[in-house]
Amino acid sequence: MAVLTDTPEAETGTALAVIHDDPSRALKEPDFLNQLLDEIEAFADGQEPDLSTVASRKEIASAAHRVVRTKTAIIEAGTELKKPLKKQIDAIVTTEKQVKTLLDGYRDQIRQPLSDWEDAEKVRAGEREAILKKLKELAIVTIDLTSQGIRDRIETAKSLTISENLFLGKERDQAELMRTQTLETLENALNQTLAREQQAAELKALREKEAAREREDAAREAEARLQQAAPSPAAAPAPAASEPEEEPAPEPVEDPLTETAGDLLAAADAAKLPLSVGLARKLATALQSGRVRHVKWVG
Repeated sequence: MAVLTDTPEAETGTALAVIHDDPSRALKEPDFLNQLLDEIEAFADGQEPDLSTVASRKEIASAAHRVVRTKTAIIEAGTELKKPLKKQIDAIVTTEKQVKTLLDGYRDQIRQPLSDWEDAEKVRAGEREAILKKLKELAIVTIDLTSQGIRDRIETAKSLTISENLFLGKERDQAELMRTQTLETLENALNQTLAREQQAAELKALREKEAAREREDAAREAEARLQQAAPSPAAAPAPAASEPEEEPAPEPVEDPLTETAGDLLAAADAAKLPLSVGLARKLATALQSGRVRHVKWVG
């Protein structure tokens, strides 16, 4: 049985005999390490602990301490062995960092033109999307939009830049087609709005004329009521023969055709029915001639 003692000579011929001279062998020679571990295992298994006396208890502690000494020697040897290796590792890590920095720089240098193009393409894509979105918005015409508002939209659609720098190949053709369709929609809406605004203006003029006529009629009726209520004046002396009697001014003659057309337009507007000025005048002519006696509104 191998015995661990404080005297290396007692362990001649065993791994334990030389481990104290060169503990690093346990880390460099696998066979030597296996032999050493076998000897220490045999030493541990061969212990017969005696706890009866102070000396025997000290012997147990001393045997355990011998194993600790062997372990400490091997660990310290490993620390020494790693020192040059650590320097090599540190040098390798430093070189790795330098190589990474340099090669990343070369990579960025090579890729820079493509990166610049990609950044510019993102900007162009945003501008393209904004133009197409604007054309779609311009083509949406609501009933409250005036003719001037539609003209402004037409000018905006024409002023949008659809260049080869923004739109490539078929993209430019599609964008121009969308602009053409938007302009057609706006032109049609403009014509309809102009007709609607003209009809509204004519209707407003007829209503204003009708209102003026009603005011004149009311004024004449009020004047007639005042004359009827006034007392009879005293007989005036006969005028001299040389002075001709002054004739009253003729009353203004109203156009019955215009009045009837205005009534028809007002009635159609109250019934919320479409009626153009031209059709209103034709109906008025038919009513006055007797060809039409009654107009019935059907909603």
